[in-house]
Amino acid sequence: ERSGVTQVLSRLSFISAFGMMTRIMSQFEKTRKVSGPRSLQPSQWGMLCPSDTPEGEACGLVKNLALTTHVTTDDEEEPIRRLCFNLGVEDIHMLCADDLYTDHGHLVFLNGLILGVHRDPRRLLKIMRQLRRAGHL
Repeated sequence: ERSGVTQVLSRLSFISAFGMMTRIMSQFEKTRKVSGPRSLQPSQWGMLCPSDTPEGEACGLVKNLALTTHVTTDDEEEPIRRLCFNLGVEDIHMLCADDLYTDHGHLVFLNGLILGVHRDPRRLLKIMRQLRRAGHL
């Protein structure tokens, strides 16, 4: 039987409520001295805060979302996929291995899946940021 699956949200202040809502608790045993689950994984950089963790047994097992993390749910990815292809991303299914492993080909990911290769990633990044900041993405 597990305990601690739910918690009462502390409304003592806005900051405490916000802190509780961005907390991620691992199901790993707190008594084990293994460092792997306690450290931040490379795929978590930018999403989880590398310094905000409690001291003691729960150190590294309780993590918090980073300040700049923006969580979205149930968004259609097809419009973004079409936009990427219109901005010069070459479809991964149309490329051979030589096209993938060039100095000027940079992989483009969408929701963790390889979408394709782009030859000018700075331009793609600039346009995507402009569209996001204008509220179109």
